[in-house]
Amino acid sequence: NMKCGTFLFSVVCLLCSVTGSLGSSAVLDQAHSINDWIVGLRRELHKIPETMYEEYKTSALIRQTLDDLGINYTYPVAITGIVAQIGTAEPTVALRADFDALAVEETQDLEFKSTHPGRMHACGHDAH
Repeated sequence: NMKCGTFLFSVVCLLCSVTGSLGSSAVLDQAHSINDWIVGLRRELHKIPETMYEEYKTSALIRQTLDDLGINYTYPVAITGIVAQIGTAEPTVALRADFDALAVEETQDLEFKSTHPGRMHACGHDAH
């Protein structure tokens, strides 16, 4: 799906910035090897939509994931936000991602449907 593809592309770009090799098939292989994990994480996040400044469960899941990956971060930033840093090499690449939801009822019956009544991720979040 498009959102998972966008997220996977962001991960590829991040991996490329860390390895310094955008055209490397090894980086693409690495990105493909974590596809199921990325899709699962995105679906978990989709289940727990929270509106702006109320993203406590979302933030906790992201921080747990960063902890599991051994990535340093600063929290809290603007109440529930997180700033993570990978490496210290030049040039610096910044990646920003929104994770707040909208006050909209999810009507699709998906395996990963919102578990929070009246809230859903409906605005095509991506990383940029």
